Parts: sequence; C-alpha cells; structure tokens
Amino acid sequence: EIVGLIAQGLGNQEISEQLYLSINTIKSYVRSAYRKMRVETRVQAVLWAVLLVALVGTGVDERFFVEMARAGVLVNLVMWAFNLFPLPPLDGGRMVVSLLPMRLAEAFARIEPYGFFIVMALVISGAMNFWMRPVLALGYDFVTFFLK
Repeated sequence: EIVGLIAQGLGNQEISEQLYLSINTIKSYVRSAYRKMRVETRVQAVLWAVLLVALVGTGVDERFFVEMARAGVLVNLVMWAFNLFPLPPLDGGRMVVSLLPMRLAEAFARIEPYGFFIVMALVISGAMNFWMRPVLALGYDFVTFFLK
C-alpha cells in the first residue's frame, strides 16, 4: 500500500497522515521496500538518464555515447521490472513470501525449485508482457520524474 502511495507522488508525511502511522514507521517501510525492490537498479537507470540528458543537452553528437546511455536506462529498468515479478526465486517472490502469513509463505516458497522453469515458460509464451509493460511504465515514470 505504501509503495502505491509513493507511486502516486505522496511524500512520507502525507503517507503517514493518510495511513495513521508514525513518520518513522513509514520511513522504515520505505527503506525496507526499496531494499527489497533493488532500488540501485532504478538509481542506475536515473543516472544513465541524467547522462543521456547531459549528452544531448551539451550537443554531443557521438551516437555511440547517446545509444549507450539509452541502453543503460532500458537495461536497468528491465532488470528492475523482471526482478519484481512475484515468483520465487525472483526478488518479487521473496517480497510476497515475507508479506504472507507463515503457513501461506511456506506453501508459496515450496515452488521456488520450479520458479526458474515457470519464469522461462512465461517469458517464452509472451505472458510476461502482462507484467513487464505496466511495471516498466512505472519505472519510466520514476526516471522521468527525477529528470524534470
């Protein structure tokens, strides 16, 4: 719920007031969520985007550097979105396990040995697009938010 409110552009104080939780509790949840979501890939995407804007803004016409910066943004956003898929052994699956009650978490975690094969089947069949497109759009919005 907190991550959804962050995605809506609310700050910690606003989230705290809306959910009737202390500001320290919100900050703790946000830190934990960012750590679980591998925020470093989002930060890297933002840094690549800043480099891209700097290259274009300074008039650098070297196509290699511009394309490398674009690829850096895309690769990091794809890795971030893919890792958030809620299936063990991916990070999103581990987040689901940590949020479920113990009995459900144990049952859900049992599919981890088969998770790789399930993910590969979803990728090959194209079903992963239903997850990747909206999550990539959210990541893209995050990156462009920091460039404004």
